[in-house]
Amino acid sequence: PSPESIKRAKEMDLVGLGLHPLFSSRFEEEELQRLRLVDSIKNYRSRADIFSEVVGRKRQRSGPNRGAKRRREEARQRDQEFYIPYRPKDFDSERGLSISGEGGAFEQQAAGAVLDLMGDEAQNLTRGRQQLKWDRKKKRFVGQSGQEDKKKIKTESGR
Repeated sequence: PSPESIKRAKEMDLVGLGLHPLFSSRFEEEELQRLRLVDSIKNYRSRADIFSEVVGRKRQRSGPNRGAKRRREEARQRDQEFYIPYRPKDFDSERGLSISGEGGAFEQQAAGAVLDLMGDEAQNLTRGRQQLKWDRKKKRFVGQSGQEDKKKIKTESGR
């Protein structure tokens, strides 16, 4: 079924339809009255619920004090003619649209959230540089610093 037909079926008033004539022969008159009563109870909607009554009472009580509160709020408000704001009105939108700046772009926020798994102590930092490499001529592991100390440099041709 289409969404429109489902919507129409939900909006249809089933109470007004009553019972189908085939089923009415199975129910007695007392049973029909009971069903009508149950349907009327189901459809009952109270006009004033408890919440609105409580709120109505509070509004009646707080009526006279309302003006004093409003006057205090007006006194607190800044005079817009003489007030210079700390930030411009479009600060947040400009910050979000900026290419470079303080944490505006997603890339900058992601770069700040990177977890560095290297050690931050001097001993752990040097351990990363002092990895061992297998030397074919010496046939053992040799400590490798950042650049290899070679006397001759091979070119692309292999010489």
